[in-house]
Amino acid sequence: MRHHHHHNVEPQFTFTGSILLLCLITLFVHYLFSTHAPHPYMDETFHVPQMRRYLACAAGTAHENNPAACLVDTEWDPKITTPPGLYWLTWPYCAFIRAAHPSTTTTTTTCTESVPVLRFFNVLLFMVYVLLLRGGLFSSTAASGARTSSFGASRLLAHLQMLLFPLVYFSVFLYYTDFISLLAFLCMLHFESPLFALLCVMCRQSNIVWVFFMGVVVVLKSFLASPPKHRRLLATSPPVNSLIQFTLYCLTNLPLIIRVYFKWILIGILFVIFVLLNGSIVLGDKSNHKATLHVPQFFYFCAFACAMLPGHLICVLMHLPTQFRARYFTAEKSPHRTHQDHRHDTKTLNLTQILFDTVFFSLACCVVALLSYKFAFVHPFILSDNRHYIFYLWRRIFKVHNVHSEEYRVRNALLAPVYVVSALMLNSLLRYKHAIWKTIYWLCVALSLVPTPLVEFRYFIIPFYLLLESIEVPVRKWEPFARAINVLWYIAINFFTLHMFLFRPFGAQLESRFMW
Repeated sequence: MRHHHHHNVEPQFTFTGSILLLCLITLFVHYLFSTHAPHPYMDETFHVPQMRRYLACAAGTAHENNPAACLVDTEWDPKITTPPGLYWLTWPYCAFIRAAHPSTTTTTTTCTESVPVLRFFNVLLFMVYVLLLRGGLFSSTAASGARTSSFGASRLLAHLQMLLFPLVYFSVFLYYTDFISLLAFLCMLHFESPLFALLCVMCRQSNIVWVFFMGVVVVLKSFLASPPKHRRLLATSPPVNSLIQFTLYCLTNLPLIIRVYFKWILIGILFVIFVLLNGSIVLGDKSNHKATLHVPQFFYFCAFACAMLPGHLICVLMHLPTQFRARYFTAEKSPHRTHQDHRHDTKTLNLTQILFDTVFFSLACCVVALLSYKFAFVHPFILSDNRHYIFYLWRRIFKVHNVHSEEYRVRNALLAPVYVVSALMLNSLLRYKHAIWKTIYWLCVALSLVPTPLVEFRYFIIPFYLLLESIEVPVRKWEPFARAINVLWYIAINFFTLHMFLFRPFGAQLESRFMW
């Protein structure tokens, strides 16, 4: 028994040690940001002054008896596009710092004077996220595929994937909405709480799409738990059958659904009222964020997700020969074989299946190429801001030099096979998800990305995290390998992007820095 206990303690120690090391590295990187880039940068030039206005208002005499009124009364910067969730949640953090320094008499206090202190709010949230993962709160899906509650390598790698994903890890060190938006979404996802859903929308209004997703998933769970005898059986393909059954279930039980899930529906109603009163989903800077039909955004996400899952991509390629044989070769029984003996069976090439798949792939490529060409859109910000990596990708890959570039449309269309293969690969990794779940997921990816004119990788964060929590490799024992490759890839990207931001400033006075 002692020997067994020793082997059980060691993985726990390794798990805890790895997570602790990540926390220490994160604190060190925050220190580097504080020393090498202590001033507001990029979107921080809007977020930091806005938070300062909130706190300055609370410190003034007009609201000395009710400082919380400043959360509503404070002047709003019209260039800020997102709701004030980040500032409202930072408020208690700043209040704590103010209480911890009672000798401070100025109205701005340490919190508003120091950009690193505001940035540290996101670092603290990151530590909270680490503790939640370590405590097993998100382990039901974050460690999907490990199939164990032990502190094994697979679970550790699953958590490191979530923590080190480059877009999110980089945003932890800036006073941005990205990480708090993601954390609110993950809490909504795992607690199935309308309160976190509201918080999720208050951090970024486009998250209303993922609140809708969560609402449908909650109803889907009740549908799948309902007795099968109450579902109509239809003579159609299984996915279509399931979708029709689910739709009929929702219509039949609509009064009950409205009553049970009224809080979720109320969030949707409040959001519609906001859009009608505001005249747009965007809070500020509406002229640069007009909704458009930007279909290639969906394809960019599929290609990006595959690029961020190299381990899973390798596993899919390793499994291709087996999948090819199973799909395109049919076994014909030999008259000489005995029961359970397949050695004498002959394999026949299934030309019909090959023809069908070839036609399907060709048609898919044609449709994607047409959509990529017709709805290609270049936002002026992409061509004017050389601080983002997207600027260089668009210049090098698509050869974009102006917003009406014909070459961009043609090159985008030529990449159609890449987009189709990426989408098929991602969908194959979701093989264990219900057909309805996959349908709603891809629908929400399209709803969240297609109306967005500007291509920004951070818009991909939430749909990508849902992928991370849901995908599984073709052979389950390959899962640790896939995750290890992903983690190493993320570490390499993080090292590069953080190094470029901190130590490679550029511009006439070295005031510009490379970032996502």
